[in-house]
Amino acid sequence: MPARIKILNEKVVSHIAAGEVIERPVSVVKELVENSIDAGASKIFIDVAEGGKKLIRVEDDGSGMEPSDAELAFLRHSTSKIDTLRDLEAISSLGFRGEALASIAAVSKVTMVTKTQDGAGTGVLVEGGKVRHVKEAAANKGTVITVKDLFYNTPARRKYLKTTRTELAKITDLVTRWALIYPEIFFRLTHNGTEVINAPKTNNPLDTIVHIYGKELVKDMLPVEYYDPDIGIHGFISKPAVTRKTRSHISFYVNSRYVVSNLLSSALKDGYHNLIMKKNFPVAVLNLKIDPRKIDVNVHPTKLEIRFEDDSGAHKAVIGAVEETLKKHSLIPDIGKAEIEKPSLMAFETGGGAIVVRQPAAPVIEARRQVDIETFEPKPERERQQEITQKSSTLPRMSLIGQILDTYIVAQSGEDILLIDQHAAHERVLFERLQGAGMRDKKNRQNLLAPMTLELTPGQKRFVSANMDMLDELGFRLEHFGGNTYLVTAMPVTLGDIGDAGTVSEIIDELTTLGTTKRGEELLEKAAAIVACHSAIRGGDVLSPTQMQELLASLYGTTNVYSCPHGRPTILSITKSELEKRFKRK
Repeated sequence: MPARIKILNEKVVSHIAAGEVIERPVSVVKELVENSIDAGASKIFIDVAEGGKKLIRVEDDGSGMEPSDAELAFLRHSTSKIDTLRDLEAISSLGFRGEALASIAAVSKVTMVTKTQDGAGTGVLVEGGKVRHVKEAAANKGTVITVKDLFYNTPARRKYLKTTRTELAKITDLVTRWALIYPEIFFRLTHNGTEVINAPKTNNPLDTIVHIYGKELVKDMLPVEYYDPDIGIHGFISKPAVTRKTRSHISFYVNSRYVVSNLLSSALKDGYHNLIMKKNFPVAVLNLKIDPRKIDVNVHPTKLEIRFEDDSGAHKAVIGAVEETLKKHSLIPDIGKAEIEKPSLMAFETGGGAIVVRQPAAPVIEARRQVDIETFEPKPERERQQEITQKSSTLPRMSLIGQILDTYIVAQSGEDILLIDQHAAHERVLFERLQGAGMRDKKNRQNLLAPMTLELTPGQKRFVSANMDMLDELGFRLEHFGGNTYLVTAMPVTLGDIGDAGTVSEIIDELTTLGTTKRGEELLEKAAAIVACHSAIRGGDVLSPTQMQELLASLYGTTNVYSCPHGRPTILSITKSELEKRFKRK
């Protein structure tokens, strides 16, 4: 058969983002695994020793190579994946530069044994970039490449390798990314003879997530299916209650190529909006399908970076995919599985505490702090039902039971017990009332009979003078009285009777700090969250049944019912089956 591998002409080579691609053991694994995937492998076994510094062996059952191709494969810019400049403009394979094997062989001792379905097996030995021999060898269909003594001839580079543990961690992370996006391939990784990853091939991508992240996480993963005229997105994202402290559990792919992209990571976080807390990150496995001509993967030798023809379109698509998915599902966390198993949560204290029960016979205790029932003003039943359908259709119907610890409202929905954080829930309600046209509504502003005096710091003064319009939208009206003194003549009605000079000063202080990093609409949104937080009822406020009912009713009129504007959850659930399990009824 004629050789499929050929040397690229200089014109094509000059357009490739060439450069040294082998920086550490994981670079070797990446290039070899990409070649195996491109070869149509259904199994890829990776064996490493000493974090890959001593040995890297990648075995696949892909298409293999003819003898005429085997030796050519180690020449620089030899490839079967592209031929012309036009091919470079629409790359569909993972590899394409023809640099990987040559670069690996230049800094190690490489043995390759390869065979096509009907061809003869071929063995190639290369040391330090020089081909030592090419001969016939017994082999199964596919390719086995063994890399020994990485950087043996470049001791300066070997000296800068990290510990075995660190190098293995990087390899493990990379193999994990590939396993998540190619469930149809059996991936296995062993280190010093010990199995690290075993992800058998499957028709169900969730099975691979089980092998990688475990069964408990899979229960909180939501399937994503999103399409617009230019981009399709599919995969899985976690419910807002399931987060990590780093981005380590976020995997983005473009046309099934793993990529690292700040643009896509930012869009993912924006899609969750304020459903997750600051500095927390969701779990996500998302694959963007896009015309190869509209992306550029020829940006960096590692091929981990990518350039979109339309950055804004990609950003909006990811946000749309996340928002659309979250709207389809109930996002109330079940606290019965993970948290309740902790001994500290199973300890109960006896004493003089009391619980408010359904239909209490005793008179309702007045709130320790005056709670403005105006903020809970119930709406006509017909209007409320429309809001349930239009906004919070995933929030189940609830019947009020009472209040515990003067902080949490207890309700029942079917066979589930729901716990509602009264502060977080009220904060969400007020935040959404403050947003949009509600901010500009004069009904949301109260004029003060006696203006309040504020003494501002120089920094606060600069912020206030530069953001008068924004403060006005929030419901504040401030007038400069000379020096660093301002008069407050109007405040948001949501602040009610707690809107004293101290509270307003605290809000101004928080806004000033926030204003150093945020601008425009983002600052306005964050400001609304701050005002809502200060205005909301607190933990420790005793509520009457009417107040609790009206707060629950107000939740149905919100869009993001499951968290406060800062990302804390508003509702948790305990299922009947979990209670029966804890009380040994099962």
